[in-house]
Amino acid sequence: MEKGSFNASIAKAPRYLELHPRSLIGCDMDSEAPVDEEVGGVYREKNVVALIESRKLLGQCLSIALYSVDRTTEFNVYGSISDWRLSEDASATSLIIISVSDKSNDIGDGLDIKKEIAELNLHKPSVKFAILSDREAPKHVLSAMQSGAQGYIPTSISIEVIAQILHLLRFGGTFVPLNSLMIMASSSSVAESSQSRDGQIFTSQRQLMVAKALRKGIPNKVIAYQLNMCESTVKVHVRNIMKKLKAKNRTEVALLASQMFPDD
Repeated sequence: MEKGSFNASIAKAPRYLELHPRSLIGCDMDSEAPVDEEVGGVYREKNVVALIESRKLLGQCLSIALYSVDRTTEFNVYGSISDWRLSEDASATSLIIISVSDKSNDIGDGLDIKKEIAELNLHKPSVKFAILSDREAPKHVLSAMQSGAQGYIPTSISIEVIAQILHLLRFGGTFVPLNSLMIMASSSSVAESSQSRDGQIFTSQRQLMVAKALRKGIPNKVIAYQLNMCESTVKVHVRNIMKKLKAKNRTEVALLASQMFPDD
């Protein structure tokens, strides 16, 4: 076992609980047949899913539960992306699941998920990854997908469904919670129908133009040049816009402005 990892020893799981795998994902095989050995003269390629979970007990429980419904896959648990990178199974990993603690207020809080994702994208950009989280708010889903995630898996669904989702992700599919998509679509519709009304929250035409520029991700210096304003004046407008939209940063302003002015 690599240092820093805590493999759940899935192969020994039947010694601790009785596992009854249902119809296996992708193929039918004897429940006692070894996954990584030669079966019927045909070598079965090793299929590894890495679970990034700093809480050891939860990680081990999740890996055992997933193996109970998908014995064609080896589920290994690591405390971080660094631990996984140092493991001998890193090259065989087809998918990484990064677990986000419920304590986090945003996708980047808790286990410093942004740092984990950045490290993964830097060293292993070809490996698919998904986020597993208790939170289903659209902003968390959107943040995860913008970071490059292949999917966003809520913990409110069953282990059988999660196993099917992992199968989909490994073969290039994507997944996000349906209710989050519906909320996003609903918000977009409301924004379109109330576009003119929303524009009235800005106290001047200049402030409205700055908001539309922020929507496009234009920096303050360029906004000042385009609107023939001082950069310090632009900064004042930006602060006022963030306050009115109750946004924490320019990225949230851009997202909200995109909903307010979808056709600009």
